[in-house]
Amino acid sequence: MSIDKLFEYEEELRTGGAPNAEVFTKALRGVLRELKQERSGMEASVTELKGGIDKLDHRIDKLDHRIDKLDSRVSALDHKVDAVELRLTARIDARIDLAKAELTTEIRNSSLEIMKAMNNQLYKTMGAIGTIIAVFYLIEKFT
Repeated sequence: MSIDKLFEYEEELRTGGAPNAEVFTKALRGVLRELKQERSGMEASVTELKGGIDKLDHRIDKLDHRIDKLDSRVSALDHKVDAVELRLTARIDARIDLAKAELTTEIRNSSLEIMKAMNNQLYKTMGAIGTIIAVFYLIEKFT
């Protein structure tokens, strides 16, 4: 029996209508039984929803744990990348320093060779000039 029908019975009882108090009480008990069943169904639904929420919480906890693991892996990889970068930078810097030293040595060696060549050329030129002067002096003296 529906609640609307119960209200209709109540109206008829107040106005002195056909249904008596016994019919109204039975109807009231029927409605209360239906409401209790409905309440039990709702409680079961609430319990089921709570179980679903608990499952979701458990899944969320698992996902949080996985995310924490991934974060730690990413941090470890980040440290490894930093270490590799430092090693590469050190190696590159060492190679650059070595190349600079080699270039400086090459430049100095080339400069020394140029200086030797210039000195040799200068001595040859001075020797030639000295020879020419000696020839002119001899020519002058004997002529």
